[in-house]
Amino acid sequence: MKLTRRIFLTSAGGLAAGAAAGAAAEWALGQAIPNSADILEEWSNYEEQFRVSICKQCLGGCGMLARVVDGRLVRLTGNPLHPVNRGGLCMKGLAAGQALYDPDRIKTPLLRVGKRGEGSWKAIGWEEAIRLTVEPLAKLRANRQAHTVAFLGGQYRGLTDSLFARFCKAYGTPNYLRTRCMAPERAPASVRFMQGLKQPISYDLAHTRYLLTFGCNLLESWQSTVHQQMAYGMMRQRPEGERAVLVVADPRLSVTAAKADRWLPIRPGTDGALALGLASIIIQEGLYDREFVREHTFGFEDWKERDGTEHIGYQRMVLEEYRPEKVAGLTGIPVKNLFEVARGFATTKPAIALGEHGPPFHAHDLYTRMAIHSLNALVGNIGKEGGIVRQGILPLTPFEKLEHNPISSESLAQPRLGDPANPALLSGENEVSGLPGAIERGEPYPLNALFVYFTNPLHSLPASGEWRAALDKVPFIASFSPFMDETTQWADLVLPDHTFLEGWHQDQINHLAGISLFSVGRPVLPPLHDTRQTEDVLLNIAQGLGEGLEIALPWESYQDLLYEQARGLFEAGRGHIVMRPLDEGFEEILARQGYWREQFDDYDDFWEELISKGAWWDPNDTYIGPRQLFATPSHRFEFYSQLLRTEMTAMAEKMAGKLAGAGTAKPAEEGAKPAGAGANCEAALDRFADFTGLRAKGDYRFLPHYPEGRESPAEEEPYPLVLNTMKLMSQPGGRGANQPWLQQQPAVHVDAGWEGWVEINSEWAARNGIAEGDWVWLESRAGRLRVRAKLYPGLLPGVVNMPLGQGHRAYGRWAENRGANPNDLVGKHTDPMRGLPVWGETRVRLMKA
Repeated sequence: MKLTRRIFLTSAGGLAAGAAAGAAAEWALGQAIPNSADILEEWSNYEEQFRVSICKQCLGGCGMLARVVDGRLVRLTGNPLHPVNRGGLCMKGLAAGQALYDPDRIKTPLLRVGKRGEGSWKAIGWEEAIRLTVEPLAKLRANRQAHTVAFLGGQYRGLTDSLFARFCKAYGTPNYLRTRCMAPERAPASVRFMQGLKQPISYDLAHTRYLLTFGCNLLESWQSTVHQQMAYGMMRQRPEGERAVLVVADPRLSVTAAKADRWLPIRPGTDGALALGLASIIIQEGLYDREFVREHTFGFEDWKERDGTEHIGYQRMVLEEYRPEKVAGLTGIPVKNLFEVARGFATTKPAIALGEHGPPFHAHDLYTRMAIHSLNALVGNIGKEGGIVRQGILPLTPFEKLEHNPISSESLAQPRLGDPANPALLSGENEVSGLPGAIERGEPYPLNALFVYFTNPLHSLPASGEWRAALDKVPFIASFSPFMDETTQWADLVLPDHTFLEGWHQDQINHLAGISLFSVGRPVLPPLHDTRQTEDVLLNIAQGLGEGLEIALPWESYQDLLYEQARGLFEAGRGHIVMRPLDEGFEEILARQGYWREQFDDYDDFWEELISKGAWWDPNDTYIGPRQLFATPSHRFEFYSQLLRTEMTAMAEKMAGKLAGAGTAKPAEEGAKPAGAGANCEAALDRFADFTGLRAKGDYRFLPHYPEGRESPAEEEPYPLVLNTMKLMSQPGGRGANQPWLQQQPAVHVDAGWEGWVEINSEWAARNGIAEGDWVWLESRAGRLRVRAKLYPGLLPGVVNMPLGQGHRAYGRWAENRGANPNDLVGKHTDPMRGLPVWGETRVRLMKA
């Protein structure tokens, strides 16, 4: 593109930013930074291109626009047409080019030649790498041991998830496992048990008038922070008297709490008690939505089964057990504040109680989230604008049904690894805490091969030593990481992925209110190194294995799969490719009147427009009314969860049989009553509760409640502080530590960078002789860390904060050995209902180093 005077004057800001980004890219490559005037003169005759992509720095799903000049990425901005972020981009997206140009990237497939963890590698070609992968997989399958292979994935969704799941099913392994605390494309467990839904719900933050969040730092580290910040802006930019109220219950004065109208500095782990205390006040003062409760809920009042068995209801439980003065003592929130928040939440319509923030609150997290969600039903804000809505389902081309394969079916019938070690009711695919122990014991069978994609359990999960010992027992480990992280160092074979700017990507958004969206990102520029997209490698492996896998996964490339799946959007007869706001408004008006305007005669034209604009969406596929939001046995919102009772009873009886086989319990008597009824069932539930550590008895097991008596004073005495781990905008999920821009500005509330730190209450620090910047020892029963002290008045005196994401022992020159990893302090606390590690119950002591 030739640079004219007019173009220069109208785009001077963009050129300056592009020059800076280009210089930063060269700096990342270890080259000298030339004079900016020389850069401008040199680039004046270069070709300029703009490519759409999707930011994969976190799970936000923001649309991205990349500026490429003469084959070099010089600037990243938000895609102004993309509904998630509308042109905005957070610091993670702006820094993504540093991952692309990271000098420590893995540049070719690697074969380990020394001991695991020592970093001795041999570069090999892709043909050999695929052969070394296919041969052990084929041998295991031929020997009817396909189930002894596991695929361990991390935080991703959409077609990548579907492709891995399909490969595992076709190959014959039940061990497709995920290391994630949050799956936004599915309904949270609390919603599943109280509403019966499996597809995701959405919180309509932009149109609510009262938002009460429990530990959810939505402006910094929850879902798409750019989208949430836009919603926050809409909440706050209303006329006088209509401005939404924001209340945050959190032990830490987070970025969101700092922006709130009221911060409730709650004692860690007492969120459920607070929610039920607010419910008690709302019911006692008659402020709840009587019509909604009467027409759309079950279990609010005491009730009887057909056989006459009586059950306690939600109303009596909260009025008897969660009086305001008791809740104030548990949470540390004054009674006066409890009444003010309860009245404000109940009388300001619409309102939202938000508690789905990711990691478990404590070891009985499901009940806490049920308690929070019960507030939404109590005030009748489910199925309404500004409340909780259910999203539509994207009309993608469905996969063809897998053909029956006797070998695969036999292997798929085997139990999944980790399940016997932890009989968690909701273990699902996210339960991996039992995996290291199962591998170590070789139960119920040995693990012969492990494939790791987009996850780093040796850094991002507690008990890294246990994981390392378990991995040592796996004969073959392959990693798809583009960087040499801690887990990849333990691999035998590395099949390096592209960075997301070099490959095809897709994302499905149906968890943000008013957005049912299919995003596509194409390569911004060709691969810089001899890397391959992991999805393409998986297809190569399927072709190499044959025996039906090449039929189950017939696509030549991941791009072909995207092309096939998007055809369903073209044929759906609704929605449209993103466009300018004025044109989009016209399309929405037509849609609301029942019209849909066909824009493309040919699917190839549709596809070209899709990949050039970046997304298809249907903004009218949402806001389904209350009756369509309940798929429970009662077809209502269930304060008393019959689904939870059914599933827990089935698990209890299953466990009773296992315990009986071990000689610790008697088997169920012949002719006993079916699940959910009778003394035999109660006995099984009691044994199950004892085995898993559940404290609730009777009907409380199926009602939202707060489990008291979690720790004794004797346990607290040597470790008087609670460790509160936090996610920052700059370090999502432990990634980003190899990007200097993110290391330089990890947080806005303290002066810190390039290393981890521990935040200490200023008054507590003064009493204990600790000053700003001192080195301190932070110790728990699981480990000990030397870390820098940062004094912060925005937290309770008995709590210390520590950011996740630092303390890498690998990951490149920008990250290695910087700071400390709080996961090294987190013990083996596990939520017995969900099987997830619990980050919120670690007690520590602190002393000056």
